[in-house]
Amino acid sequence: NFIKLKVNYLDKFAKGENDLVIDLEKQFEGQTSKYQEFDNVLLMNVLEHIYNYKNCVETCYKLTKKSGNLIGSTPFFFRIHPSPNDYFRYTEDALNKILKNAGYKDIKIYPLAGGIFITLYSNIFLITNKIPLLNNILLTLFSTLDQFLMFFTKSYKKIMPIGYFFTAKK
Repeated sequence: NFIKLKVNYLDKFAKGENDLVIDLEKQFEGQTSKYQEFDNVLLMNVLEHIYNYKNCVETCYKLTKKSGNLIGSTPFFFRIHPSPNDYFRYTEDALNKILKNAGYKDIKIYPLAGGIFITLYSNIFLITNKIPLLNNILLTLFSTLDQFLMFFTKSYKKIMPIGYFFTAKK
């Protein structure tokens, strides 16, 4: 059996009939039938592209139903990638404070892959992906080297993550 889900997309350039046209840089005003509250709001790799991040998170909070969830991710050690702009990188502490200040509770933040060598891999990917199979070899090698380093030092995943995945409840 398939679960039928209703999905709405939010974008200031949205053109689809179910899309919500909201500029996350600007103040969001109230509830209307079109701008209802949602069970889950996904904010995947968006936050770094929003200069007024506080407004963005507050808008997500307004669009989240009571007991609803915010689910998101954002890069940390990752190249600049304009869309059209790329403004910030957030630490775990910053994300926690930003989400808490917006009103979210039960905040959980997880570092995504990390370590000295995985960070290097992430930064050279645009060059090495042009050579067939090289990325697979490097990813395996660099992951193994980071695992090996954990025998001698603390885990660098927590202090050198490529990004963060987070969840929070309204």
